[in-house]
Amino acid sequence: MFAPLFPSDDALCAREARLRLPEVRSRHFVPLSDQIGEGVERLRCSPDLVAIEIPKVRPLFASELSAVVSDSPEFCMRYSGRDASALGAAVKLELRSCGFPSALRRALVDYLSGLFDQFREVTPGSSLETFLILRRPRSRSHWHIDHYRPEALQFISTLAGYPNTPFLLSDDYDRGVFERYRQSISQRELECQGLSLDDEVLYPLKAGMNQLAQGIEPRFVAGDLLFKGDELLHATPVSPVSRLIFTMSAVLTEAAQT
Repeated sequence: MFAPLFPSDDALCAREARLRLPEVRSRHFVPLSDQIGEGVERLRCSPDLVAIEIPKVRPLFASELSAVVSDSPEFCMRYSGRDASALGAAVKLELRSCGFPSALRRALVDYLSGLFDQFREVTPGSSLETFLILRRPRSRSHWHIDHYRPEALQFISTLAGYPNTPFLLSDDYDRGVFERYRQSISQRELECQGLSLDDEVLYPLKAGMNQLAQGIEPRFVAGDLLFKGDELLHATPVSPVSRLIFTMSAVLTEAAQT
Protein backbone atom coordinates (compact mmCIF):
# COMPACT_ATOMS: atom_id res chain seq x y z
CA MET A 1 0.00 0.00 0.00
CA PHE A 2 1.06 3.57 -0.60
CA ALA A 3 2.05 5.81 2.30
CA PRO A 4 0.00 9.00 2.85
CA LEU A 5 1.37 12.02 1.00
CA PHE A 6 1.14 14.17 4.14
CA PRO A 7 1.10 11.96 7.27
CA SER A 8 0.55 14.93 9.58
CA ASP A 9 -2.67 15.91 7.88
CA ASP A 10 -5.48 13.78 9.36
CA ALA A 11 -7.98 14.68 6.66
CA LEU A 12 -5.66 13.64 3.83
CA CYS A 13 -4.71 10.46 5.65
CA ALA A 14 -8.36 9.52 6.07
CA ARG A 15 -9.10 10.24 2.42
CA GLU A 16 -6.23 8.10 1.21
CA ALA A 17 -7.15 5.27 3.55
CA ARG A 18 -10.58 5.14 1.89
CA LEU A 19 -9.07 5.04 -1.59
CA ARG A 20 -6.16 2.61 -1.24
CA LEU A 21 -4.77 1.42 -4.58
CA PRO A 22 -3.29 -2.00 -5.33
CA GLU A 23 0.44 -2.18 -5.99
CA VAL A 24 1.39 -1.45 -9.58
CA ARG A 25 3.70 -3.98 -11.24
CA SER A 26 5.59 -1.52 -13.46
CA ARG A 27 7.38 1.79 -13.09
CA HIS A 28 4.12 3.64 -13.79
CA PHE A 29 2.70 4.95 -10.51
CA VAL A 30 -0.98 5.79 -10.07
CA PRO A 31 -1.22 8.33 -7.22
CA LEU A 32 -4.18 10.32 -5.96
CA SER A 33 -4.87 13.86 -7.11
CA ASP A 34 -7.36 16.33 -5.64
CA GLN A 35 -8.92 17.44 -8.92
CA ILE A 36 -8.55 17.45 -12.70
CA GLY A 37 -6.31 20.54 -12.88
CA GLU A 38 -3.79 19.16 -10.39
CA GLY A 39 -3.82 15.80 -12.14
CA VAL A 40 -3.09 17.34 -15.55
CA GLU A 41 -0.20 19.36 -14.12
CA ARG A 42 1.38 16.31 -12.46
CA LEU A 43 1.06 14.22 -15.62
CA ARG A 44 2.73 16.90 -17.71
CA CYS A 45 5.58 17.42 -15.26
CA SER A 46 6.33 13.71 -14.65
CA PRO A 47 7.36 11.75 -17.77
CA ASP A 48 7.18 8.39 -15.94
CA LEU A 49 3.56 8.87 -14.91
CA VAL A 50 0.89 7.25 -17.07
CA ALA A 51 -2.23 7.66 -14.95
CA ILE A 52 -3.56 9.50 -11.92
CA GLU A 53 -6.64 8.64 -9.90
CA ILE A 54 -8.97 11.51 -9.04
CA PRO A 55 -11.24 10.76 -6.04
CA LYS A 56 -14.80 10.37 -7.27
CA VAL A 57 -17.40 12.84 -6.03
CA ARG A 58 -20.66 10.91 -5.72
CA PRO A 59 -23.47 13.09 -7.12
CA LEU A 60 -26.61 13.57 -5.04
CA PHE A 61 -28.71 11.91 -7.75
CA ALA A 62 -26.50 8.78 -7.99
CA SER A 63 -29.16 6.31 -6.80
CA GLU A 64 -31.82 7.62 -9.18
CA LEU A 65 -29.30 7.64 -12.04
CA SER A 66 -28.32 4.01 -11.43
CA ALA A 67 -31.98 2.95 -11.46
CA VAL A 68 -32.68 4.70 -14.78
CA VAL A 69 -29.47 3.46 -16.40
CA SER A 70 -30.33 -0.14 -15.57
CA ASP A 71 -33.42 0.12 -17.82
CA SER A 72 -32.04 2.29 -20.63
CA PRO A 73 -30.84 1.10 -24.06
CA GLU A 74 -27.13 1.04 -24.82
CA PHE A 75 -25.77 4.10 -26.62
CA CYS A 76 -22.56 5.99 -27.40
CA MET A 77 -22.81 9.79 -27.79
CA ARG A 78 -19.90 11.78 -29.24
CA TYR A 79 -19.24 15.55 -29.07
CA SER A 80 -16.21 17.36 -30.55
CA GLY A 81 -15.57 20.96 -29.51
CA ARG A 82 -14.99 23.31 -26.58
CA ASP A 83 -18.49 24.78 -26.18
CA ALA A 84 -19.98 23.60 -22.87
CA SER A 85 -23.48 24.76 -23.90
CA ALA A 86 -23.33 22.69 -27.09
CA LEU A 87 -22.13 19.67 -25.11
CA GLY A 88 -24.99 20.09 -22.64
CA ALA A 89 -27.55 20.33 -25.44
CA ALA A 90 -26.20 17.17 -27.10
CA VAL A 91 -26.23 15.24 -23.81
CA LYS A 92 -29.74 16.43 -22.97
CA LEU A 93 -31.05 15.36 -26.39
CA GLU A 94 -29.46 11.91 -26.11
CA LEU A 95 -30.79 11.35 -22.59
CA ARG A 96 -34.28 12.46 -23.56
CA SER A 97 -34.31 10.03 -26.50
CA CYS A 98 -33.37 7.24 -24.06
CA GLY A 99 -36.19 8.06 -21.64
CA PHE A 100 -34.31 9.82 -18.83
CA PRO A 101 -36.67 11.98 -16.66
CA SER A 102 -36.36 15.74 -17.15
CA ALA A 103 -35.12 16.47 -13.60
CA LEU A 104 -32.40 13.82 -13.92
CA ARG A 105 -31.41 15.15 -17.35
CA ARG A 106 -30.88 18.64 -15.90
CA ALA A 107 -28.89 17.36 -12.92
CA LEU A 108 -26.68 15.14 -15.07
CA VAL A 109 -26.01 17.88 -17.63
CA ASP A 110 -24.98 20.28 -14.84
CA TYR A 111 -22.67 17.67 -13.34
CA LEU A 112 -21.00 16.77 -16.67
CA SER A 113 -20.69 20.43 -17.65
CA GLY A 114 -18.72 21.04 -14.44
CA LEU A 115 -16.27 18.25 -15.30
CA PHE A 116 -16.03 19.51 -18.87
CA ASP A 117 -15.30 23.08 -17.71
CA GLN A 118 -12.47 21.85 -15.45
CA PHE A 119 -10.92 19.81 -18.24
CA ARG A 120 -11.27 22.61 -20.80
CA GLU A 121 -9.70 25.16 -18.44
CA VAL A 122 -6.49 23.13 -18.05
CA THR A 123 -6.20 22.18 -21.75
CA PRO A 124 -6.25 25.59 -23.51
CA GLY A 125 -5.76 25.49 -27.26
CA SER A 126 -6.45 21.75 -27.48
CA SER A 127 -9.19 20.11 -29.50
CA LEU A 128 -11.56 18.31 -27.14
CA GLU A 129 -13.48 15.11 -27.80
CA THR A 130 -16.16 13.90 -25.39
CA PHE A 131 -18.16 10.67 -25.14
CA LEU A 132 -21.07 9.58 -22.99
CA ILE A 133 -21.30 5.78 -23.19
CA LEU A 134 -23.96 3.50 -21.73
CA ARG A 135 -22.87 -0.14 -21.62
CA ARG A 136 -25.34 -2.94 -21.02
CA PRO A 137 -24.46 -5.91 -18.76
CA ARG A 138 -22.11 -8.46 -20.32
CA SER A 139 -22.20 -12.19 -19.82
CA ARG A 140 -18.42 -12.25 -19.38
CA SER A 141 -15.56 -9.85 -18.67
CA HIS A 142 -15.41 -7.49 -21.63
CA TRP A 143 -12.23 -5.47 -22.17
CA HIS A 144 -12.53 -2.47 -24.43
CA ILE A 145 -11.00 0.80 -25.54
CA ASP A 146 -13.45 3.35 -26.91
CA HIS A 147 -12.22 6.26 -28.99
CA TYR A 148 -9.20 7.04 -26.83
CA ARG A 149 -6.24 8.54 -28.64
CA PRO A 150 -2.47 8.21 -28.33
CA GLU A 151 -0.60 11.38 -27.40
CA ALA A 152 -3.59 12.83 -25.57
CA LEU A 153 -4.73 13.65 -22.05
CA GLN A 154 -7.75 11.49 -21.33
CA PHE A 155 -10.31 11.34 -18.52
CA ILE A 156 -12.70 8.51 -17.55
CA SER A 157 -15.54 8.68 -15.04
CA THR A 158 -17.97 5.85 -14.34
CA LEU A 159 -21.16 7.74 -13.49
CA ALA A 160 -23.39 4.76 -12.76
CA GLY A 161 -23.01 1.01 -12.54
CA TYR A 162 -19.98 -0.93 -11.39
CA PRO A 163 -18.10 1.42 -8.99
CA ASN A 164 -14.51 0.62 -9.95
CA THR A 165 -12.71 0.91 -13.28
CA PRO A 166 -10.33 -2.03 -13.90
CA PHE A 167 -7.58 -1.23 -16.41
CA LEU A 168 -4.25 -2.39 -17.86
CA LEU A 169 -1.25 -0.22 -18.70
CA SER A 170 -0.07 -0.16 -22.30
CA ASP A 171 2.98 -2.34 -21.60
CA ASP A 172 0.80 -5.14 -20.15
CA TYR A 173 -0.34 -6.40 -23.56
CA ASP A 174 0.92 -6.68 -27.14
CA ARG A 175 0.67 -3.14 -28.48
CA GLY A 176 1.41 -4.10 -32.09
CA VAL A 177 -1.43 -6.61 -32.23
CA PHE A 178 -3.73 -4.18 -30.45
CA GLU A 179 -2.96 -1.37 -32.94
CA ARG A 180 -3.84 -3.62 -35.87
CA TYR A 181 -7.15 -4.58 -34.23
CA ARG A 182 -7.95 -0.95 -33.42
CA GLN A 183 -7.33 0.20 -36.98
CA SER A 184 -9.59 -2.54 -38.38
CA ILE A 185 -12.32 -1.81 -35.83
CA SER A 186 -12.23 1.93 -36.56
CA GLN A 187 -12.53 1.29 -40.29
CA ARG A 188 -15.47 -1.05 -39.78
CA GLU A 189 -17.28 1.36 -37.43
CA LEU A 190 -16.95 4.09 -40.07
CA GLU A 191 -18.36 1.73 -42.69
CA CYS A 192 -21.38 0.59 -40.69
CA GLN A 193 -21.90 3.76 -38.59
CA GLY A 194 -22.64 1.72 -35.49
CA LEU A 195 -21.28 -0.22 -32.53
CA SER A 196 -23.34 -3.39 -32.86
CA LEU A 197 -21.85 -6.50 -31.28
CA ASP A 198 -23.90 -8.56 -33.76
CA ASP A 199 -21.94 -7.25 -36.76
CA GLU A 200 -20.37 -10.30 -38.44
CA VAL A 201 -17.12 -8.38 -39.06
CA LEU A 202 -16.98 -6.12 -36.02
CA TYR A 203 -17.71 -8.75 -33.36
CA PRO A 204 -14.74 -11.06 -34.21
CA LEU A 205 -12.40 -8.05 -34.20
CA LYS A 206 -13.56 -6.95 -30.75
CA ALA A 207 -13.42 -10.53 -29.50
CA GLY A 208 -9.82 -10.72 -30.71
CA MET A 209 -8.94 -7.47 -28.96
CA ASN A 210 -10.50 -8.78 -25.75
CA GLN A 211 -8.23 -11.82 -25.84
CA LEU A 212 -5.17 -9.57 -25.58
CA ALA A 213 -6.01 -9.02 -21.90
CA GLN A 214 -7.05 -12.56 -21.00
CA GLY A 215 -5.25 -13.99 -17.99
CA ILE A 216 -3.82 -10.64 -16.86
CA GLU A 217 -4.89 -9.29 -13.50
CA PRO A 218 -6.18 -5.72 -13.91
CA ARG A 219 -5.71 -2.80 -11.55
CA PHE A 220 -8.92 -1.55 -9.94
CA VAL A 221 -9.31 2.20 -9.45
CA ALA A 222 -11.98 3.48 -7.06
CA GLY A 223 -12.22 7.02 -8.42
CA ASP A 224 -12.14 8.75 -11.78
CA LEU A 225 -9.07 8.21 -13.95
CA LEU A 226 -6.92 10.76 -15.79
CA PHE A 227 -4.15 9.47 -18.05
CA LYS A 228 -1.92 10.41 -20.98
CA GLY A 229 -0.21 8.85 -23.96
CA ASP A 230 -0.94 5.23 -24.92
CA GLU A 231 -4.42 3.96 -24.19
CA LEU A 232 -5.32 2.11 -21.02
CA LEU A 233 -7.23 -1.09 -21.71
CA HIS A 234 -10.19 -1.08 -19.32
CA ALA A 235 -13.03 -3.49 -18.71
CA THR A 236 -16.66 -4.02 -18.02
CA PRO A 237 -16.47 -6.75 -15.36
CA VAL A 238 -18.99 -9.55 -15.01
CA SER A 239 -21.74 -7.75 -13.16
CA PRO A 240 -25.57 -7.59 -13.25
CA VAL A 241 -25.55 -3.81 -13.83
CA SER A 242 -25.14 -1.41 -16.71
CA ARG A 243 -22.39 1.21 -16.79
CA LEU A 244 -22.70 4.88 -17.75
CA ILE A 245 -19.21 6.19 -18.61
CA PHE A 246 -18.17 9.79 -19.33
CA THR A 247 -14.87 10.34 -21.15
CA MET A 248 -12.97 13.41 -22.35
CA SER A 249 -9.73 13.67 -24.31
CA ALA A 250 -7.52 16.57 -25.39
CA VAL A 251 -4.77 16.28 -27.99
CA LEU A 252 -1.39 17.15 -26.48
CA THR A 253 0.21 20.01 -28.40
CA GLU A 254 3.15 22.26 -27.63
CA ALA A 255 0.80 25.24 -27.43
CA ALA A 256 -1.43 23.46 -24.93
CA GLN A 257 1.48 22.56 -22.65
CA THR A 258 2.93 26.05 -22.31
